[in-house]
Amino acid sequence: MIRAMIATLKNDSVTLEQMTDRDQIAKVIRQGGRRVWVDAADADSAERDWITQTFEMTPAFLNADYPLYRPEHGLDLCVQSVLFHDNHYETLPVIIRATLNTATLITVRSVRIKAIDEVFQRASKTDGLWKDSTAALLVAIVSAVMETHIAALGSIANSYVDTSNALVKNSFPDDLPKLLANVYQWRTDAAQLLDLVEPYSLLMNNLAEFDLITPHQELSELLLQLSMQLGQRQQRAARGLSGIDPLIAVVHSHQLAATAQQTTRLSRTVRHIRALLFLVLPLIAAALGSLVLPVKDDVGFVASLIFLLGLYAVEGAMLRWMR
Repeated sequence: MIRAMIATLKNDSVTLEQMTDRDQIAKVIRQGGRRVWVDAADADSAERDWITQTFEMTPAFLNADYPLYRPEHGLDLCVQSVLFHDNHYETLPVIIRATLNTATLITVRSVRIKAIDEVFQRASKTDGLWKDSTAALLVAIVSAVMETHIAALGSIANSYVDTSNALVKNSFPDDLPKLLANVYQWRTDAAQLLDLVEPYSLLMNNLAEFDLITPHQELSELLLQLSMQLGQRQQRAARGLSGIDPLIAVVHSHQLAATAQQTTRLSRTVRHIRALLFLVLPLIAAALGSLVLPVKDDVGFVASLIFLLGLYAVEGAMLRWMR
């Protein structure tokens, strides 16, 4: 889907118009004199061909999925939006081109990146994003994407705190294997996310010095603040990551303690059973023997007693041998 927001400036007024017809959008861009934001969400092959031809984009740039800052003949930028759900995250690229000579912005992204939709809706109602240049619009788009980084880093850090609290509150939780799996998943996600966001603090600093941005001090300061916020969230997540190994050690110690308790209980049960059998089996054998050879006098009774004691002695010897 391709849509465009077109701003026509006359004196101090701004007239905003939305278009979806590609031919009309291309015509407006060729005519110049107006500011245009073209937003392509989940573009199909025909729409992507139109984008590469209209904006002279290479397919390689259009398919970029890594941080990119190329301020040559305008600005080519690739920033990754972070979607965080179910304690896991995924990244989706946002391709941005800002052309200085035609005052045109284009974004190519997944329809799932709702942050861009919010900026587009705001741009359709806010004259201030268009009056001076497309700089404010560019910063609004980038800021919306960077906010997904800040939110994801915060969620990762909060997830670590929740996991730690779960261990503190449950000395021997029944779901330790699941908890341990969550800890390992958290470590993997946190490390990958930190690697992902690491370049963006520098990227925000570079963008603050871009020719389109520098005439607007407030926009440069906003980008520098974003860079600082990213750095702070990265440090918080990094502290959690550095503490993950001791946390895993705690989980393992709980597992070992729980296993030791189970082993102790089982061993105690086995000892009780052995003691019971030690007492009962000879009596059963003696009872069976008395049925075969009934005790008729004192000699028979003594013989039965000796037989019973002999059984205890043999059983005791066998138990010592089995140890």
